[in-house]
Amino acid sequence: MPAADFPREALVEFASQALEAWDARQHLSPNHGVVFDETDPDRAVCYSYMYAQHHAKGEPVYLMRGSYDHHLVRTGDGWKISRVVQHISWTEGDPNAFAK
Repeated sequence: MPAADFPREALVEFASQALEAWDARQHLSPNHGVVFDETDPDRAVCYSYMYAQHHAKGEPVYLMRGSYDHHLVRTGDGWKISRVVQHISWTEGDPNAFAK
């Protein structure tokens, strides 16, 4: 999918439909590193790796590797994610295996 901005509701609907098709899935986001904005103490970016596996009929059939950039903003209720960028470095398997 090409890069795009989604309204929150559209992203939730897209992700729900895409993920519900699989029998099981696991998404990991390890090794977080936070870099604070030098010009605005209420902004930061949290970088992490991304590992996602999707199972159909009990087998891991679609794997994704890459990273995330979580753009953060400090609010009166604490830090919130204002934007997420997913960088896919490589994939393995069939992204449509759930349909077979």
